[in-house]
Amino acid sequence: MHLPLVYRGIQRILDSYMPAKNLYIAVTEGSEALRFPYFVDERETESQLANYPKEGLTAFVIDQARSVWIGKEPEILERVRFVGERPTDWIGVPLRGRDASTIGILAVQTYNEGECYRESDLDLLEFAAGQLSIALQLQLYDREIAISRIAALVDEASDLMELYGGIHRVVTDLIPAAESCFIIARIDEAERRFKPVFWRDVNDDWDNIDWPIDRGFSSYIYKVTHEPFVYERGKTEIPEIFIPIGTQPYYWLGVPLRNGDQIIGIVIAQSYDAESPVTREDEAMLSSVAPHIAQAIRRTELYERTIKSGLRK
Repeated sequence: MHLPLVYRGIQRILDSYMPAKNLYIAVTEGSEALRFPYFVDERETESQLANYPKEGLTAFVIDQARSVWIGKEPEILERVRFVGERPTDWIGVPLRGRDASTIGILAVQTYNEGECYRESDLDLLEFAAGQLSIALQLQLYDREIAISRIAALVDEASDLMELYGGIHRVVTDLIPAAESCFIIARIDEAERRFKPVFWRDVNDDWDNIDWPIDRGFSSYIYKVTHEPFVYERGKTEIPEIFIPIGTQPYYWLGVPLRNGDQIIGIVIAQSYDAESPVTREDEAMLSSVAPHIAQAIRRTELYERTIKSGLRK
């Protein structure tokens, strides 16, 4: 289940019953920040990757853990500052986590003069928010299943290429963009190069080509942040250290592979299509399975070295 497809589907359904051309989903990032994984609006724009201050009516809905409809409670606007251009009408409904805590909101708004929401619209939005909350919880369940599947691959795979292919299939189930663009690269410290051990890319065919350790976003992870990095064209500030390599993607996600404190490689998913985003949820998903990918690779490589050593004897 890929959440951007769920988000679009929810908006399409809601818009067929109520004014929902302007719809956004906000989720909490810690206690003081918000992120907007889905934001479609006639007047405003937000990056789906950036964090924003927790404020305005969105924060009010989260803190109060209840639905707010300004058409029904206009007095709220006297107490809570509206962030952005003020709409004609607005409804925000809480999203719930596994423990029933409020983890975000689903909101619709209209700027059309005289266009207001109805009680039935609030009921429909609350139903949609309930279904979206389930989808968010199911994604966590999918992540747990993926971890188990990757761990099982070590016992099932007979060689490294079979292992990498299996990992690719598991990740594609979580991140659709990875189906056409997915790379696992090891780091050769002696030669100071990234060396791909698995490569699927619709634009660049580099199956047998490595690249310098100071090139690409992968270099930024290895040399600077040592942490996952997500890039969205036109919205993410490009690091000064960045030296382009290959066809530039619309979205790029890289997660380091570690052996203890040492980064031994990197796993990458990228998209050249604006309609096929790589999200923060994808970052969390790939980050959660990356340690198991690294462990599976280490165990399988050790097994192969043991077999080869035995054959030489």
